Amino acid sequence: MPVPEVDNRISFGNVIVIATILFSGGIAWATMGVTGRQNAEDLRKSIGVSEQHEARIHALEMREAAQIARIETQLLQINRTLDGLARRLEGGRG
Repeated sequence: MPVPEVDNRISFGNVIVIATILFSGGIAWATMGVTGRQNAEDLRKSIGVSEQHEARIHALEMREAAQIARIETQLLQINRTLDGLARRLEGGRG
C-alpha cells in the first residue's frame, strides 16, 4: 500500500493564501471594533432618549392625576347640587 507523501516546502501560493487570510482577519477585526463602538454610542443615545421619554411620561401622569382629581371634585359638586334640587322639589310637594 503506498504511503502518502507530504511536501514540506512552502510555496509562493501558500504565502499568498496566508497573507490573504491575515489581511481578511485584520479587516474583520477593525470592522468589528468600529461596529462595537458605534453600537455602544447608539446604546448611550437610546438610553438618553428613553430617560427623556420617562420624564415626559411621568409629567403626563402627574398632570392626568391632577385632572382626575379636579373632575372628581366637580362631580361631587354636581351631585350635591342635584341632591339639593331633589330635596327642594320633594319639599315643595309636601
